[in-house]
Amino acid sequence: MRVLDLGCGSGVFSHLLSRHGLSVTGVDISPRLIDLGARLYPEVKFLVGDAEALPFENGQFDCVFLGGLIHHFADPSALAGEVARQLRDGGTFFAFDPNRRNPFMWVYRDHDSPFYSSKGVTPGERPILAEEVSMVFARAGFRISSEATSVEYRYAASPLMRILLPACNLAEKVFLSPPFLGPCRAFVLTYGVKLVRPSQVSRKT
Repeated sequence: MRVLDLGCGSGVFSHLLSRHGLSVTGVDISPRLIDLGARLYPEVKFLVGDAEALPFENGQFDCVFLGGLIHHFADPSALAGEVARQLRDGGTFFAFDPNRRNPFMWVYRDHDSPFYSSKGVTPGERPILAEEVSMVFARAGFRISSEATSVEYRYAASPLMRILLPACNLAEKVFLSPPFLGPCRAFVLTYGVKLVRPSQVSRKT
């Protein structure tokens, strides 16, 4: 299976995917991180590239992995279109991103919060709303499903938040465990299947 890891950073997830026998290409906009990934994980093909304008022909991959990437785009429409272009018909993408409905993510990372911290944040970065991302990728030609899940926080850029991480993890576990609060858990997982256009079906038949 040919997998494209977009926004791969230093290639940690690219490496984990390759260990499962997948043919992985990692792309990131940072030359420094790509150079580090190439040195750490020589079995992975790494390229510097823009996720909104990738240097590949159409339909080159079976799966695209977006590990914490979508929330870096104020408008992910171009990203969604490029993911669709890279995938073969019936190909899939997987993504995870911080959830704007999570109280801790909102307090720490949302622009509207009075306690917002810009430390370690890139321009345009903001936790996502699941329905907005689903709508954007559906318009790009995907059948979408998503859910929110709790993940233990292990790092925060702000020194104060690093001190508060154990309390945040405990609160997430205690207060957001009821099923009806599921949409408020820390991370949104998004899964999409590229649909075959009716015109493509008619040409094949």
